[in-house]
Amino acid sequence: MQAIDFTEDLDLEIKINEKFDSIYSLSYALIDLQAVANSVSYITTHREDRVEKLPSTVRTFGKKYKDELKLKRFSEGSFVATVTAGVVTGLILKFLDKYFGSAHEIHNHTHIHIGESKPPIQVNFQDHELEKRINEVLDEIEIVNDDIEKSLENAINAVNGSGVLGNQQIVYASNGLTVLARDIERLGLHINTSV
Repeated sequence: MQAIDFTEDLDLEIKINEKFDSIYSLSYALIDLQAVANSVSYITTHREDRVEKLPSTVRTFGKKYKDELKLKRFSEGSFVATVTAGVVTGLILKFLDKYFGSAHEIHNHTHIHIGESKPPIQVNFQDHELEKRINEVLDEIEIVNDDIEKSLENAINAVNGSGVLGNQQIVYASNGLTVLARDIERLGLHINTSV
């Protein structure tokens, strides 16, 4: 398989397996999903940053990154959409599938999948060969219980070391994983990853 180039866009399907009972709860889950994409774009384009808390859900900030997830198709149900995303954003979203699909804790709430239950978020690349390759890489990473930041670092190191990006590397601001971890944690709270 050829290496993925950062200038490419990836088509992927995102499913949030949550029974939204109001527009309010759906809206906040989608805002938090977009915030993760905003943060990924921001931390990978700003090498040094002193911002401790990125305003990733604020409209004036988010507007700059509105095209990070381009909606291609939306279906009825909990939430199912086909989107186009940049390479790094797509890889981080796929990491969320793995992260939220494992037993872990967020704010001391344990989320464990048993039997046929679906993970709270599912991300699948439209390119099945790419899907297979990325799954092979991410299946080998260590998910650290109650430490999104360390789990993210493990995932990025695994992707960088896998050769799937060729000679390119995912590089981010020095505090980037801390910033991104906060957005992922907030998304997890809005898509019911706790029982």
